[in-house]
Amino acid sequence: MRTPSLTKHEAEAAIGPRELARVTSDNVHAFRKWLTAQGMSGSFAATLNYSDLLASYLADDISGLRNRETQWQAEKAIPAPVNGYSVNGHASNAGSQDQIQRIAALLGELLAKPQGVDEPAVIGIARTVVDAFVEDKLPDLIAQHSPVTRIEVKAADGTVRAIDGHAHSMVPTLIALVSQSVHVCIVGPAGGGKSTACEQVAHALGLRFFIQGAASGSHEYLGYKDGAGQYHTTAFREAFENGGLFCAEELDSGSPDVPLVLNAALANGHLAFPDSPVPVKRHPDFRIVANANTYGQGADRVYVGRTQLDGATIDRFAMVDWQYDTTLERKLAGNDAWVDRVQALRRGAARANHRIIISPRASINGAKMIAAGWSHEQAETAFIWKGLPQDQRDKITAAAH
Repeated sequence: MRTPSLTKHEAEAAIGPRELARVTSDNVHAFRKWLTAQGMSGSFAATLNYSDLLASYLADDISGLRNRETQWQAEKAIPAPVNGYSVNGHASNAGSQDQIQRIAALLGELLAKPQGVDEPAVIGIARTVVDAFVEDKLPDLIAQHSPVTRIEVKAADGTVRAIDGHAHSMVPTLIALVSQSVHVCIVGPAGGGKSTACEQVAHALGLRFFIQGAASGSHEYLGYKDGAGQYHTTAFREAFENGGLFCAEELDSGSPDVPLVLNAALANGHLAFPDSPVPVKRHPDFRIVANANTYGQGADRVYVGRTQLDGATIDRFAMVDWQYDTTLERKLAGNDAWVDRVQALRRGAARANHRIIISPRASINGAKMIAAGWSHEQAETAFIWKGLPQDQRDKITAAAH
């Protein structure tokens, strides 16, 4: 066996702290070297997607991946097609839709077993016997049968607080950052559950929750005195002075005065407010999570109303990539057939390089109206197409198949 090019500790140094880890095209090789340094084969590590790599690194545990590797090695040794599919993943017949249904049933049986099942192992087995078209749907098939998760946080005094029910897969990462007083900006597309996640994190950490939408001026953060000299406070002031998690919504779309206020508040540990000549000291339990649709570099083809953030502001935040959680989307909507359609059209829009936003809101709100008697066509018109010309609809629909 070839000697690994990096030791485990060298790979970890190249990746960086676990609480800030993100897999990108620039560092994916370091994640794979982290696995090979622990005896995993390079050929198997190369088959893992970004989610698998990040999950194993955050947990500092590759036991689940070892099980998958064992199964993968065994499957590689089988030369004959399995259920009409060759072991290299290429279809040997055209029954893709039938195969999807059979795989869905199989996963349902496995995941419903009282003793539980190793979900990564199920995915690893399935990936060896299905083509790419089916593999795209595996996460959603698993989501139909996977149980409700529960996220628990144990405080220093032994108190356990939990988030019961549905939560975005990145919530544990957000909790890890916020619990260490790291200022965070979560960046992702509209409708990804960023604000809800902030509220869940506040609950998990036992903090009061405050939220402020895109601000038109610094007075919405600092407060102001009216004509009678009466001071009017703000959510930011309350959190800054008395403690709590403050959610700064739409940081990249508000007044440019607001980031300057945040720069002073987050760097200096104190801030002047209109009602006091003495700066107010930042409470030790003050936490901030900002939300944005861009990384602060200004408007793009989709989010045309966004402004560029000052470099000093960007420097004060840990930027966390926040994409749609399709498993969460499916659970919240509760209508698998409709979600299948929404997610297929989302993939089609991406393949057609179209700027339309098809967020989980389309799944959730469309499912509500379908339950109230709407047809799928009515739901598509209201929640997906939104006046899009027919020729562009046709291109997206064609690319979705």
